[in-house]
Amino acid sequence: CLKRIHRFIEETSNPEPLCVHEFLERLRDLDYRIEFSENGGEDSVKVLTMHSSKGLEYPVVIIDNLNAPFRGADTDEALVEEKYGIATRAFDEEKMTKRETLLRRLHREKEVESSIADELNLYYVALTRAKYCLHMLFKKPSVLPDARYAQSFADFTDFSVWENYIVKDELFDVPKQERTALAFHPDEELTRSIIEAFSWEYPHAGYENLPVKNSATGLMTKMDSPKQTLQKDFGKEEEFSHTLFDGETEKYDKTDVETGIAYHAFLEKFDFSLLYGEDGQMRDVSQLSALIQERLTQLTVNNEIAGAELLSVDKLTEILQNPVFSQLRGAMLYKERQFLASLPIRDTYALKEGVDERLRAREDGEEMLFQGAIDLLAVGADGVRIIDYKYSRGGVEYLRSHYKPQLDLYRLATSKILRLDPTKIRCTIVNICRGFEVDMDEKITKIDKKV
Repeated sequence: CLKRIHRFIEETSNPEPLCVHEFLERLRDLDYRIEFSENGGEDSVKVLTMHSSKGLEYPVVIIDNLNAPFRGADTDEALVEEKYGIATRAFDEEKMTKRETLLRRLHREKEVESSIADELNLYYVALTRAKYCLHMLFKKPSVLPDARYAQSFADFTDFSVWENYIVKDELFDVPKQERTALAFHPDEELTRSIIEAFSWEYPHAGYENLPVKNSATGLMTKMDSPKQTLQKDFGKEEEFSHTLFDGETEKYDKTDVETGIAYHAFLEKFDFSLLYGEDGQMRDVSQLSALIQERLTQLTVNNEIAGAELLSVDKLTEILQNPVFSQLRGAMLYKERQFLASLPIRDTYALKEGVDERLRAREDGEEMLFQGAIDLLAVGADGVRIIDYKYSRGGVEYLRSHYKPQLDLYRLATSKILRLDPTKIRCTIVNICRGFEVDMDEKITKIDKKV
C-alpha cells in the first residue's frame, strides 16, 4: 500500500507538479492503475535458485527443503587440488578391491572446507532476499554443534533462536485412487474411424516439392530434382521481371545488353498515340522519324533514359512501323504491367521439363501463384493483345518455338485476371534487335528474307 502511495505522489510531482487535468491524462495513460515495480512483478510467484536470486529483493521469500544435502556420493576416481596434486584410489590387484588413501582423505577435507564456506555465503544470500516475510522449510531441526561439518543448510541454522517462530505441520500423503480396468467389446465404427485416420493419404500427392509461387523463367527451366528446383525458384530475385534476353541459347556482350535495355526503356516511355495523325492514319516514315527524334532528345535532356547514345532513330522508326503498333488506336494501353495470378498446376507445370507426367493429367483443381510482367498490354473493343519485347538474333521460327510457352502462360493469366475467353487474347513478340514482329497466333505462310 505504501509503495502505491509513493508511486501516486511521484506521478503527480515528477518531472513537475501536475494540475488535476494533466494528472487524469497521466492516469488514463497508466490504464487507471497505479502499480509499483517489483523484481518478480506484482501478483506473481518466481521460482529460482539461490544463486540466481543474488542482487534481487522480494516482499516474501520461501526457502524450501533446507535439509537437502549439499552434494551426492563421491564417485570421482581421481581428485585434483592445486596444493596436493592428484589423488587416486588404491587398487589391490590380487583381491580385486579398491580403497581410500590418506592423500585422498586430505583432498576431501580441503574440498569440504572450501565448499562449506561457499554454501554458507550462498545461504546468506538466500536469507537476505526477503523484504517483509521469510519462510524457511525444514524436515527436521539439525543438532550438529559445529557448522564446519555441515552437510545441509539446516546445519547452519541455530534453531534455538527460532524456537518461537517454528510451526510444525504434519506430513501427509495424497491417498491413491483406485483404478478400475474396463473390459468391453470393441466399437466397430470407432475402430473403422481409427483405421481410416491412420491410413489417410495426402490427396495432393506429387505436389509436395513444387513451389507455391513461380515465374515463366522458372517454369521453362528444366527440373533436375525437386530440391534443386526449389533452390532455383527461391534462390534468385526474379519477381515481376520480363525476359528480354535469352541467355541460355544466345550469348550477348555488355554492349548488346545495354542496347537492348535502352530500346526497351524508350518503348516504355513512348506515347503510342503520337503514331497517328489527325486523320487517324499512321504517320509516314519522315513524320515518324522526326517525332521519334524529338522524343529521344527530350528524354536525353531530362535524363529520363540510360544509354540514349546507343539508340538509333532509324532502328526505332523500323520497330514502330510494325503492324502491331498500327492496331493500338483506341485501345487502353498498360505498360510494364505486373501481375500475380492463381493458375491450375496442370496448365502451368505442363510446360516444365522433368515434371512427373502424372501431374499433367491431374484434374483436382490444385493451383499455384504465377507472377510476371507484360511489356505492353492493349485492351480494346476487338479484344486484348499482349506485346512482348525481345532482343534476339533469332528468326520467326526460333522466336515462335522458344517463347510460345511464356506467351501462353501470359495469355492464361491475363484471361483469368480480365475474365476473358483466352481465344480473344492475341500475343505478339517484337524483336527489337532485328526490327520485326511475330504474331504467335498466326501460322507461318511466308517468311521475309531479312527474317
